[in-house]
Amino acid sequence: MNVPFPLILSAFVLTLGACTSSTKSAGPEFPAVEQEPEQKTEIACYSYTENKDTVLLTIKTIGDIVTNGDLVYQLYEKDKNTGKFYGAMENGLLVGSYQFESEGQSSERQVVFKVEGDKLIEGTGETETDKGHVRFKDYRNLNYASSIVLKKVDCKE
Repeated sequence: MNVPFPLILSAFVLTLGACTSSTKSAGPEFPAVEQEPEQKTEIACYSYTENKDTVLLTIKTIGDIVTNGDLVYQLYEKDKNTGKFYGAMENGLLVGSYQFESEGQSSERQVVFKVEGDKLIEGTGETETDKGHVRFKDYRNLNYASSIVLKKVDCKE
């Protein structure tokens, strides 16, 4: 039987490697790395109801990230806006994107809430439109004298 030389050489190298003693040092030992505990998902609900106006926000967060939220603006004598809110906590601000339907059209705008305990105060300021998305020119310098102050409420299932 004729066995090709490369196959014999490969078998020899594998056998030689298996037969060598393990006197080599395994290298420096490192302390066990502690894994971050899994962050749990939290759900919070906020509501504003005053002067025939209603704003409802339900958010699902993992750590500082809002993975899914529902935001509804039902302001007196204005069209109702219902949509999704995604965002993150940043230096005491809940900064996010509100993707909503109004008058049969899809829109997106930036929404920022200042967090004060169990309250969210909506920020207002100068905006600009970029590729159909309404954004604040500088969301870090908004006015929080807004009359829309959402209070944390029990979530309804």
